[in-house]
Amino acid sequence: MRTSDCGRTVLSAGLAAGLLATALASTPAPAKTPKDTLVLGWTLAIYRTLDPADIGETFVDEMMNNVCDPLVFQDYENPAKLAPGIAESWSVTDDALTYTFKIRQGLKFPSGNPVTAHDAAWSIQRNVKLNLNSAVMHKEWGFTDENVVESVTASDDHTLVVKVTEPFAPPLFLAQVFTGRAAFVLDRKEVMAHEKDGDWGNGWLSKTSACVGPYRVRTWKANDVFILERNDDYWRNEVKIKRIVVRHVPEGGAQRLLLEKGDIDIARNITSSDFAAIERNPDLVLFNNPMHSYWYIGLCTCDEVLQSRDIREAFKWLVDYKKLESTVMRNVGVARQSVVPIGAFGAIPVDDEPYRLDLDKARELIARAGHPDGFKKKLIIDQVFPFPEIAQHVQANAAKIGIELEIQPMAAAQLYGQFRSRDFESGIFAWTTNVPDAHGMVSRHVFNPDNRDEFKGTMFPAWRVGWDVAALGLNDKVLAAKMETDTEKRRRMYHEIQRVQLAESPFVYMFQKIENIAMRKEVKGLPITAFKKFYAKAYKE
Repeated sequence: MRTSDCGRTVLSAGLAAGLLATALASTPAPAKTPKDTLVLGWTLAIYRTLDPADIGETFVDEMMNNVCDPLVFQDYENPAKLAPGIAESWSVTDDALTYTFKIRQGLKFPSGNPVTAHDAAWSIQRNVKLNLNSAVMHKEWGFTDENVVESVTASDDHTLVVKVTEPFAPPLFLAQVFTGRAAFVLDRKEVMAHEKDGDWGNGWLSKTSACVGPYRVRTWKANDVFILERNDDYWRNEVKIKRIVVRHVPEGGAQRLLLEKGDIDIARNITSSDFAAIERNPDLVLFNNPMHSYWYIGLCTCDEVLQSRDIREAFKWLVDYKKLESTVMRNVGVARQSVVPIGAFGAIPVDDEPYRLDLDKARELIARAGHPDGFKKKLIIDQVFPFPEIAQHVQANAAKIGIELEIQPMAAAQLYGQFRSRDFESGIFAWTTNVPDAHGMVSRHVFNPDNRDEFKGTMFPAWRVGWDVAALGLNDKVLAAKMETDTEKRRRMYHEIQRVQLAESPFVYMFQKIENIAMRKEVKGLPITAFKKFYAKAYKE
């Protein structure tokens, strides 16, 4: 059957294993997990920290969005709609320079400390001053180490005041800054009680949580298990699932087998090779969920050969987008060459995308760049589907025009470590944005605040590949678009940015991801959007 839809205490290893064994107890005939426990199969290979200020991985971001509530929610069903979170209401001045949030009263952290506007202000200040992965979510809007304490203040226990220096488009500013991990409200007293050497509690928060939400972190073991326990006093709605257990099962086929046996309730890495078996099984349901995520090639302009615009364009003619879409990527990804995902505000039509497989065109371009006989480059990739399959396709076509690509598979942590440090020539990567707006992608892929190596703008893929977007005027265009309040004018501005991106960028965007999630039919009520999964609404029949 298929349905389409666009803890503060860390357990000892022995206790965690015992808890997991209890949660996953099975019977000979298909097993069933406990009714109050939701068991997921997922890959837990990419993990560094649980601290909201330093999260950079999709899995951790999703799970922590079920642990910590932000100031403002994306609606359970419609992520383009904003809903009250820790802030029960907000207002914006006519000049769009001051935002006032009323903090919900009566909320308490797991420590028993009350949730106040002072915690909210401190959480934002902490994020900026730590200057880790999530700091860019505030710094791109003008918050700095020097001004954040004066710009983000609590006028009393229940009033948060945020002042900005420029009149950004309010709906975009609210969605970008106050709906995700950068807007989680942390327990200031509890976190600072665990501060070491001025780290703002970063070391302690790497393996636990100190916030308000439907769940709290109970235990985390890398490449093994992640367990959340219910917050029985959650304010937003009754949470029916007491425990969420995420098992490290990296392969989609293994996840399907566990799902069929009833050992897990949800499989998160299902591939197209498992679809037929799932659809034949009356006990299983398959969801195809369009995501605002990409698989794309990045070409580092720090490499002398790849600095050439002609060479970079040649790569865009080496991909048979439609053939891959109908074969290897069938039901997994749709061809997309623009940096803005289908379904996002400001996206250009698919018909405006120019590239197709054209080896003659690619050959002409590399000859014009002074490499008629081709060249050799390393192509780094993840080891899991569909990275090897896409890489082999590109490698085969590149060989036909004399380009020798040496594919180097590696673990995801190593792949993105090299990508973030500019230590690569070319690679295939993935990226996910968290808002249904063009700004979500262009603010990272078409904006580069400082192209110098020492800037270390690791959360900007444009910086990772060394793309000098300022020379093309793109930094200014991106900044202007995010301040434009006229909707149609802003849409046209994003269209122009995409036209420049298609022609000039060192990125070859290939496929927009379709997330395939399989679950047992007794799992109900789980909202699945392109951006988040809200386990607080799930239950079992």
